[in-house]
Amino acid sequence: MQISVIPIDSNNHELSSHGTYDFPIAIYNDQLDKNLIGFVNLHWHEEIQFSYVTKGSVEFIVNQKSYHLNEGQGIFINSECLHMAKPISRPDSTFICINIHPRFLSSHAGSIIENKYTKPLISENSLPVILLLGNTEYEKDVLNKLLFLINIFNKKEENYELEVLIVTLQIFNILYSKFYVTSQNNIKDKTVTQERLKNILSYIHLNYNKKIRLSDISNFANISAGECCRLFRNNKLQSPIEYLITFRLNKSIELLESTTLSISDISEKVGFGSVSYFIEKFRKQIGCTPLEYRKVYLHKHNN
Repeated sequence: MQISVIPIDSNNHELSSHGTYDFPIAIYNDQLDKNLIGFVNLHWHEEIQFSYVTKGSVEFIVNQKSYHLNEGQGIFINSECLHMAKPISRPDSTFICINIHPRFLSSHAGSIIENKYTKPLISENSLPVILLLGNTEYEKDVLNKLLFLINIFNKKEENYELEVLIVTLQIFNILYSKFYVTSQNNIKDKTVTQERLKNILSYIHLNYNKKIRLSDISNFANISAGECCRLFRNNKLQSPIEYLITFRLNKSIELLESTTLSISDISEKVGFGSVSYFIEKFRKQIGCTPLEYRKVYLHKHNN
């Protein structure tokens, strides 16, 4: 399954459901040039995530740090960490994303598995990512198990749910033993920087349909405009205004697909100052005009 744009709420919380309540694990194939905006937008979710690069090179940005992964390498992203992904070396860079809700690992709420193993690891603030580059035996072991897990999930043979659970627990056990047990001397609180960034993004998402200047964003966060830009740059994001424009374009796509509003009405609703500016930015980012996009979308979904 390919996701074109990840839906998020005002706090960057992903709105997609991964798997089902009784089997909360999902696996996606993400070819970045098929994403409408060319990359996976910034978001977070309760699920832990494994990503395995199958083609090209991908830059994963988690909290404030950037990680470059090549074909055959992977990354573990912990629960509730802000993250995004961009292509590096080629337009068809592709990775497989495995999202696993913590309750899938915990047997049941309040179990010893949850309290002793799952909760401590996913709440470990000093462990936002684990790189799986294939340089060590344990990394090779995890990567091989991820490929095995993907194969089991895709084939969906009679007892695949049991096998998926078994392999997932094996992977989790390796990571817990290797990292959580040895990280207790390095526990850190969530950084003020990450909380500040989340608040700024929430402000943008709640006010995108209004006129917003850089000074409005920086004043909201009680920091200078320069510090606000550095905050975004240090988190490998677009500038605050570029991020705002991208978010508005995502919202315009939702309206183009789900309503019959005119292009001028959509432009006004998502906060662009003029129709011509909206069309210019849309064409530059998406590769066509809003009207052309709507025609292609309607043709595709009405046939």
